[in-house]
Amino acid sequence: MKRKKTWLKILILIIFAGIFSAQSGMRAVHAGKITDSKVKTLCIGASYGGAITKDGNLYMWGNNDHGQIGNGTNAEQSEPVKVLSNVKTIHLAYHYAGAITEDGSLYMWGNN
Repeated sequence: MKRKKTWLKILILIIFAGIFSAQSGMRAVHAGKITDSKVKTLCIGASYGGAITKDGNLYMWGNNDHGQIGNGTNAEQSEPVKVLSNVKTIHLAYHYAGAITEDGSLYMWGNN
């Protein structure tokens, strides 16, 4: 009986450790700094983000395994990187992104 209680305690500890480590991902983390202008619009995808500055520059960061950052690579981008200029609006989905520029041009990238 003592052996069962020991295994039960170990199992409970493992479960709680998993819950608390999963919840640690809920804390705010500094994503880097955009220095050329203030952020006007923020959009968050499944595991990546994008921001349009007041100057119309689009910065992207985060998971990039499907090219959804738009910087020509599949490498994760931990700091914001400028990918387009004169951007009016963006949309981020699970593995792809799109932007419309001030002149009405549509840009799409990622797994689209």
